[in-house]
Amino acid sequence: MISDRYTWILADTIGLYTAQLYPGWGYSENDNKSKTFSRTYGGQLNVFTKVGSFQEYFFPLDYVSSINAHTMNGWWDTQLDLYLTINSSVDASITAETISNIPVRIANTIRPFNQNVPNRFTDFQGSLILVTR
Repeated sequence: MISDRYTWILADTIGLYTAQLYPGWGYSENDNKSKTFSRTYGGQLNVFTKVGSFQEYFFPLDYVSSINAHTMNGWWDTQLDLYLTINSSVDASITAETISNIPVRIANTIRPFNQNVPNRFTDFQGSLILVTR
């Protein structure tokens, strides 16, 4: 699994809480550009590309503890600015190669963790979509 090689840590900007993420097999990372499409009356397609791009990270997560689920749901409710740290070591205390403090926001259209894991009352499952600011 990809989480066997990397450690993802999500933290709020004021440093009150951090959450370590263990993504499943559906993890993806995309580089996106903002584009707008329009058609003229003659049928010609025009594409307008905005300057800049943004990264999107998709984390499918299972067995998230209730405290982590409620904290991340709270971050989603308030649209709090967050920082994502990616570490190439499984042990978060060893920083072999670290990409630190990527500014992100939770971009889910619905609450990230609104479903319990079957037969586990205190664990949640869901997905987290993070986009850079």
